[in-house]
Formats: sequence, C-alpha cells, structure tokens
Amino acid sequence: MGTGTTTEGNPSAQPSQPGRPEQTAAQPGASQNGRSRLSPHLMAVGALTLLMAVLYCVFSLAQLYTFRTSSYDLVIFDEAVRSYSHFLPGTSIIKGLHNGFGPHFSELGDHWSPILAALAPLDWIYSGPQTLLVAQAVLFALAIPPLWVFTRRAFGGGRKATLAAYLVAVAYALSWPIASALAFDFHEVAFAPLLIAIALERLQAGRLRTALIALAALLLVKEDMGLLV
Repeated sequence: MGTGTTTEGNPSAQPSQPGRPEQTAAQPGASQNGRSRLSPHLMAVGALTLLMAVLYCVFSLAQLYTFRTSSYDLVIFDEAVRSYSHFLPGTSIIKGLHNGFGPHFSELGDHWSPILAALAPLDWIYSGPQTLLVAQAVLFALAIPPLWVFTRRAFGGGRKATLAAYLVAVAYALSWPIASALAFDFHEVAFAPLLIAIALERLQAGRLRTALIALAALLLVKEDMGLLV
C-alpha cells in the first residue's frame, strides 16, 4: 500500500542514478544475435571469395601452360616486379629495347604504376610469371567481400538486401570484364577493383580515413586513375 514503485516483476531492474546512463541487459544480447546472424554470411562470402580465387588461378595458369598468353606484356611486368624485388626502379629490358630506350628503361617511364612494387616480396618466394597471374587472380577475388557489404548496406540490410548482395557479388565474379582481364595476361589494373570496392564501402560506412587511403593507393595503380579519384 505504499506509494513507492516496486520492482518485483523485474528483479534485474535497478533505478538509474543521476549522471549515469541506464544499462539494459538486452544490448549485449542484441549484439550477439546480430553477430550470430551475420556469421553464416561471412562464411559464405569467404567461401565464394576463395572459390573464385582458385578458379581464377586455374584459368590463368592453364592459359600460361597451354601457351595461350601473349608474352610481351607478361614479360614486361615480370621483369619490372623482379627489378623491384632487387630494389631497382622497375627496369624492363624488353620494353626498353623494343622502344629504343636501352636495357635500363624503367616501367615507370611508360606508365605510372609504382604499386607494382607491392608484389616484389612474392618474387622472393617464387620468381616467375606464374606469381603475377596468381596475384592477379587473388586481387580480383578479394573485391568480393567489400562489394557484398556495400550492396547489402545500400539495400537496407534485410533478407532482400542480403540476396541482392549475393547476386551482385556473383555477377561481379562471373562478369565479362573480369574474365577478359584474366584472359589477357597480367596488368597493373588488377589492383583497381579491390581498391575501388574498399573506397566505396568505407565511404558508405562513413570511414573517410580508410577510404582516402584506398583512393591514394588507387593513384599508384596507373596515371589515368586520377580521373576516377
């Protein structure tokens, strides 16, 4: 019969104190439920990425071992990356001799692609054009996760948005531009899909710093990427 408020119906409830936000037990549970709902999708997207990386690798290496690659461009980039691995400025002998610049010509004099130096450590593991083809396959496949996240968030995050994200990811993975790029040896633009996907997804998420880093790296891919940035 008292005038005070009782908490018999909710034993866990505690009166809030001035200056301290009221804590509820539902917040951690909601966070865990959100993670549990996303974890199957994370595994599925990871499996799709791995599958496409393997398929891309098999296709690219099959092209090489069946003599269906055009040696000129592949040799240019192979020599440039090998030069970077020896701490030299991306020298390509075949490019220099072909264009009349001599055997010490740097690939940077043809295209502004210093990002190729990032592949130099791979040449320490295995020195050969196969390394570039595998790296290109992996780079193309790694664009799938940020593309999936971007699409799902853009469509609102529900069941239909998740389905749309899978459809867009598969459409990208099987798209003609990616297949054409894989069929035509190795090129520096292999870095572009991944960096563009990261930049767009981070901008959408409001993470400006990470997006700017991805866009800055995109400027190191090729001179014409400045038009995109």
